[in-house]
Amino acid sequence: MSIQKKFSITLGALMLLSLSTPIHLALATTVNMHSAADKRRAQSIAEDWHNASAVCIGILRKAQSGGGATLLVKETLKGDKKTIGTTLPIPLERHLAGIFPTDKDEKPALVFFSKAEGSTELQATEIYNDPDKIAATRCLSSTFDSSSEKEALQALSEMVQNPTGRCKATFKQDAKLLFRNEFLAAIAQMKNKDNFSIVTALYDKSDLDTKNVLLDWMACTGDRRALPYLIAAVPSPDRALRSTALTRLIYYYPGDVGVDACIEKAYEHGFADTKNSALDYVSKRRGKSPAKALSTQPKTPYQQAEELNDAGKYKEATALYIQEIVNNKKDGYVRRWSALKAIPHATAEQKNEIRKSILPLISEDASTGNYLEATDAADILQKLQHDDCLDSMIKLLDRRESLFSKANRMAAFGIAKLSSAARQKAAAHLIEQVKSAKFMHESDQQNQLIVLLELAWIGNPKELATVNQLLANSPAQAVWKSIQPLATARKDDGAVLIEVLKNNPSLPHLAKDWIIVELGELKDERAADLILAHLNDMKYQYDGYVADEALKAIGGKHVCQQLEKMAMSSDETSRNAVDILCAIEKENCLPALRKIIKSKSPARTNALSAMARLGKPDDLAVLIPLSDYWTGDRLYHYWTMEAIASIRQRFRYNVNGPIP
Repeated sequence: MSIQKKFSITLGALMLLSLSTPIHLALATTVNMHSAADKRRAQSIAEDWHNASAVCIGILRKAQSGGGATLLVKETLKGDKKTIGTTLPIPLERHLAGIFPTDKDEKPALVFFSKAEGSTELQATEIYNDPDKIAATRCLSSTFDSSSEKEALQALSEMVQNPTGRCKATFKQDAKLLFRNEFLAAIAQMKNKDNFSIVTALYDKSDLDTKNVLLDWMACTGDRRALPYLIAAVPSPDRALRSTALTRLIYYYPGDVGVDACIEKAYEHGFADTKNSALDYVSKRRGKSPAKALSTQPKTPYQQAEELNDAGKYKEATALYIQEIVNNKKDGYVRRWSALKAIPHATAEQKNEIRKSILPLISEDASTGNYLEATDAADILQKLQHDDCLDSMIKLLDRRESLFSKANRMAAFGIAKLSSAARQKAAAHLIEQVKSAKFMHESDQQNQLIVLLELAWIGNPKELATVNQLLANSPAQAVWKSIQPLATARKDDGAVLIEVLKNNPSLPHLAKDWIIVELGELKDERAADLILAHLNDMKYQYDGYVADEALKAIGGKHVCQQLEKMAMSSDETSRNAVDILCAIEKENCLPALRKIIKSKSPARTNALSAMARLGKPDDLAVLIPLSDYWTGDRLYHYWTMEAIASIRQRFRYNVNGPIP
């Protein structure tokens, strides 16, 4: 993989992202239970509160009949006070995290209730039995309902500093983390930019852990008022704090007031763990490395090959990839990746060298590797297209768990392109499985389907007739009949496969996927509309990337026009459409991306992510206003900031324009 910035959502960015809009919870069918024993990270109390129609505290008991539990309401924090003294049903069906009451006990609990649309019936959606969280919710209730954002934030800030100052409750553990989480949730919803000073005031009084998350939040807003705090934190003795500060200054505030001087100082006089990042920043702004540049390790053949490959020098890159395949016996991943990169550009002689060197590793992957290793193995074996690879591909045919679906499909496709003798050997192996009593009578129809699909792809007419006879009076006969239109079709004829796909809507989903993959490999443009329909109808998706990959392979003007229409729609498929469009058109998709990021399409996140990879400096004029934390669309703020930062890095831009 070429060296480039990986887009990871850090804590501050995650808070901005995940807390920017309320999470809508499923009613009745799912009750989310949060207890002291539940270690999963739950959403904030504020989100639960604002999603609820009623919030009640009471005694949770096992229901007398019908399963589930009941809540005898002792206190109502939100909603109709008439619920006090009543018993409300809780549809719990199993023990979870110590909450579900048994016949012999009862538990204090806080329950959030919501109402289904058009209904007056209260339905439980969240349960807390952690005494600290119950006490915190009781204390926070007035803050949640406050009409003043400023007063609510100030109250939360005080609770972070001293949880028991405003909450007259005894907490079993340090409640600071509970209230800090609520403060972070609240500032992620902050609308009045003047309240930024409440955050900075808390930052000045906080411990290091709290400072770190607050600094990250301030930095990720893009608000320039964060600059003094970031610059001041770069020389901090705390490694986490200085790392957050330096990383955010480099990425979001390059060349802003005081930033260059701060980072140059960090390089010259800072801590060892910040020097490499600071060096990279200083080098880009000076056009060359400083005199005191840190020594670098020599590049491996693989790293050199990646650089040549990215530059389009495939012949030179292939020779270096082969060096890694032959000589690097310790790193199986590098050998696999090198083979995948080298084979498409290798000569016949080089392919022989690759095959002889890597086949023992690939054979082991085929037998015992995890699904990622097995998929890479199948890809390599298919690309090598040699009868020596047959035994390894047969091993992959037998790995039929769902995670290996792509691997055994590629193995079947690869065997279909080998010699007649190799195909017959693979078909005989599969026919022996069909003959077994286990296969004939097993209830796992998915396994039967995969075996029969493999046979349909590999077997000749005589072998398929044998299968037909074997299954004549078997329960598996129905599975075989379901793929008959495909079994008798020519797999290398796009027109035939299109007719099978078009005229047999009852084909198993998996069989449709296999056809679509083959049509993609054939690059048959006539199949485009059928595959686009398959992409749009997600209920037919067995393998989520089948239609995507086929459309990328086919490409063409018509496909791109249809994808652009889908990308502008309000359907969730618009996300797939953007990703496929960009994979096909590369930088030519920029006009479409510019439309999408201004639209109401749910694919705006995908468009902004693509803009980070493909956008031009001219796009900053549109992106920067959209990234304003106070006036822009908060839901898409994170991706907009990432796109801006990436474009600036790629084109050597500061916040005010090109680096001089």
